Amino acid sequence: MFYMPQYHNLPDGRQVFLRFPDPERHAEAVSRLLPEVPGGEPANDFLSAANAHPLRLVLVAEIQGEVAGCGLLELEGTPRAQTAVEEAFRSPELEQLLAQSLAAVAAQKGVEL
Repeated sequence: MFYMPQYHNLPDGRQVFLRFPDPERHAEAVSRLLPEVPGGEPANDFLSAANAHPLRLVLVAEIQGEVAGCGLLELEGTPRAQTAVEEAFRSPELEQLLAQSLAAVAAQKGVEL
């Protein structure tokens, strides 16, 4: 699914980088935050397949190189989006940024969440 990695500034001054996950680098964090993503080696496979899937998108939010949160967009069957943020990075603005980013990609595909 099409998505351009982007930098965003949160109101508290932190800069967030929204990007596709690197399966090897981000698999553990994504599988911990999103229950739909399997753990261990299958997480690498899931993320690799998601990056190439036309109806699925996984985004990772990084702050200073650390995974702060992630989001999953599924457009197969009943469209849905799910976001999760690490406790240490939790803020309404970060959660909203992830949700809005997934909704924008869904809208590109003609789907309203």
